Amino acid sequence: MKTFPGFFLIFAVLRSGEPLRCEKCYKDGLTCSGRNRLCDYDLKTCVVVLVEYTHYGKPQLRAVKTCEHTNVCNTPLQYLNMGRGIYERSNVICCIGEACKTAAPRLQPGFINPNGKSCPACFATDISHCGSARVDCSGNEFYCMSTFHEVWEHGNIVTYIKRGCATKELCDQSSGSYIADRATFNYRPNCTKAI
Repeated sequence: MKTFPGFFLIFAVLRSGEPLRCEKCYKDGLTCSGRNRLCDYDLKTCVVVLVEYTHYGKPQLRAVKTCEHTNVCNTPLQYLNMGRGIYERSNVICCIGEACKTAAPRLQPGFINPNGKSCPACFATDISHCGSARVDCSGNEFYCMSTFHEVWEHGNIVTYIKRGCATKELCDQSSGSYIADRATFNYRPNCTKAI
């Protein structure tokens, strides 16, 4: 993950006592645009996030721009591989001001080189549909993750069970996830070392 030179303007913002303003939006595709909004005082950087997921067959992209804590600036790519072609991955770039206009997160190809580990696999709305399926882990996916994911769909909250191979960075998330963007929520994941 990159931190743009404009990131160092954070200190000027902190000294001025004024809250930061960031563009806020989320939209399907590579980019989004929205209005600049005041950030909460504890959020000291703007972020541009690119998310790719395949919950319903073909890959979908989602762009997110918002305010965030500076600790996300060191977050590498996050991956969750749930098997049967279902995966989620995201990348975050921190920026301030004009630098956010050109910030463009990139996603590298994933799930290419198997690493010899495997995990239980599931993406379902009912635990009984998970069964005993497993997924082979790849690259830096050295953890098995299990979590619940809530999302608004057609005016209702739908809860998904998600299990699969994950990177350490995804397991380290304290709550929520960029993978789920701001319209959804991931409960703190339960992670164990893959075998």
